[in-house]
Amino acid sequence: KMQTARYKIRFINGDLEGRSFAVKESGVVIGSSMNADIRSSDAGVAEEHVTLLPQSGGGIVMHCSADALVRNGQASAVPTLRFAPATM
Repeated sequence: KMQTARYKIRFINGDLEGRSFAVKESGVVIGSSMNADIRSSDAGVAEEHVTLLPQSGGGIVMHCSADALVRNGQASAVPTLRFAPATM
């Protein structure tokens, strides 16, 4: 039985600008790896840049990889993500 996603992520810049993706109940990995659920070729995107995990009580937990937080020995800005119900 196919489930409807509770959340979607919409990119507002970068190579995925304007695209939306469902956040599966099992989670979604965004990164540059061929194994990532959502692949980005933007410079500075780590192989497994961020994992989004929906929680049973609502909301999403975001895990950033160490590579996403440090680039060339310098701390990188952690992106601000906004989540909305999948009806967007």
